[in-house]
Amino acid sequence: MGFENDDWRYTGPWDSEEDDDSDSDSDEKPVTTIDEIERLLNNLVLDTEKLVTDEDKAEKFKFRFHKILKQFNKLKEGESGSESESEPESEPELEQDKYEEYEREQERELELVEELTIDDSNNPNPFRVKRPMTKGGTQFPCGGFYVMYEPELTGNNPRAVEKALNSANLAIDFFNNQNNTKYSLVDVVGAIASHCAGEVVELGFTAIQPGDVDAADFKAQIYYGIGKTQVQYVRIIGDSMKANMVM
Repeated sequence: MGFENDDWRYTGPWDSEEDDDSDSDSDEKPVTTIDEIERLLNNLVLDTEKLVTDEDKAEKFKFRFHKILKQFNKLKEGESGSESESEPESEPELEQDKYEEYEREQERELELVEELTIDDSNNPNPFRVKRPMTKGGTQFPCGGFYVMYEPELTGNNPRAVEKALNSANLAIDFFNNQNNTKYSLVDVVGAIASHCAGEVVELGFTAIQPGDVDAADFKAQIYYGIGKTQVQYVRIIGDSMKANMVM
């Protein structure tokens, strides 16, 4: 096996006088083992020492060498693929893996989400942002919360700002109509939302009436449903009107 010195023709199992200059692998004889190809490749490497400096013959050798190497790589990939396919994962195991990955993803999202909470105590700043705590595995209703607007997290995202402002103004208008007041928006502190056959938005904001020195702190919840929008409640935190508020 190797190259014959009289015509520099490779005499291995794939040698064919008709396809010396062909680019197709269709006429190559099948190879059964990787060991056989490795042996052929080693022989080819040894035969390179016998090559004369003839450009045409060297190119033919190079072409044949790469053809054998290509078949070698294909055979290796085939055996590797057959090994991986021999032990497929069962459907229940796949479903369990997907479920566990979903749970891990939910945990990662909860770690990043900042939940807006309202403190009804005498805290000078009743609006606090804190990370949600795991509640003994209890699922959040309606798919869990996400931050809709919070300056430190969402920045000046135009869509988030617009949605927060629209929600706050809607809540103020509702409150004014129900309580005969004239509050106007000062600032939106933050907003969280959850998907529930639409979207439930809970937000905190400050608003002030003409003649007032200090702005009042508000909490509101709005349901954006399919084809309808409903203000669930608007509350003033730490204000005497809280007890008389329309719920």
